[in-house]
Amino acid sequence: MTFIDEPMEQTSLSSTFFLFRPEKLKKYNCSGTISDFAVAMLCNMNKPMMSYQNAASWGYFNCATKQWNKEVLQQADFPVNLLPEVGQSGAIAGSLAGDWHSIPKGTPVGIGLGDLQCSVLSTVERSTDAVLNISTSAQITFVVDQYQPSSGPPKASAVDHFPYFGHQYIAVAASLNGGNALATFVKMLQQWTLELGFNVPQC
Repeated sequence: MTFIDEPMEQTSLSSTFFLFRPEKLKKYNCSGTISDFAVAMLCNMNKPMMSYQNAASWGYFNCATKQWNKEVLQQADFPVNLLPEVGQSGAIAGSLAGDWHSIPKGTPVGIGLGDLQCSVLSTVERSTDAVLNISTSAQITFVVDQYQPSSGPPKASAVDHFPYFGHQYIAVAASLNGGNALATFVKMLQQWTLELGFNVPQC
């Protein structure tokens, strides 16, 4: 298995379009996220499996039918053979191919999940909670019970919806900032705490 994981999350298929040059891609036979790569290696899979969560973040994935938009991609000469299989978030992708430290061979291995979805799952206590996640970017997120994805192209909106767990979705408003903006934000918080009489070191 020769694996493309070079494209960045959220722009992965558009990045692969950019990289689509015979000399660049001919040595690969599949693609996926870094978590898909880890699962594929642990299970000795010939082709990775990707969760609906990660597939939706890649683009060109129809959340209503749970399938890649292969016809659209093929019309643009996109190498659809590189696309991973997709599966339900929380599904078992395979089993551990060999003993790994203290984990025995044959242990079930779950499909790779979206980092934002996992950060929400580990944080919310009630269905009415919202989560402010600050990392490389920043998002405010809450769980939506009744959202129904459309089959057509996505409409421009300040709020995106992504698959969560089960049949639920999360509504996400992202700041779309980069690391430099976050560094400035951290310095501002440090300055505020200093003015309040506390010293917070920068790690």
